[in-house]
Amino acid sequence: MKHRLKKHFWYYLSLTIILTLGLVLIVLTAYDKQLQMMTIVMTTIVYVAWSLFHHHLHHSLPVKIVIEYILIASLGLTLSLFLFNI
Repeated sequence: MKHRLKKHFWYYLSLTIILTLGLVLIVLTAYDKQLQMMTIVMTTIVYVAWSLFHHHLHHSLPVKIVIEYILIASLGLTLSLFLFNI
């Protein structure tokens, strides 16, 4: 586990920054529901793109992984939109 964390430290750090920035922007755009929805969607798209880019760069990228990331992102998007009442 430590080896994987050390090997992919910059990926995990950048992904944490992307998701934290997305969360901050979601909170800051609470005054405009449409802008907040666009922020959630864009954060989801960046998450999927960055994850697929990482897999393409460091591993193989089978269709199974692509579908998994899209399904996880779709679940997160649906839950976020439900929780933020958009």
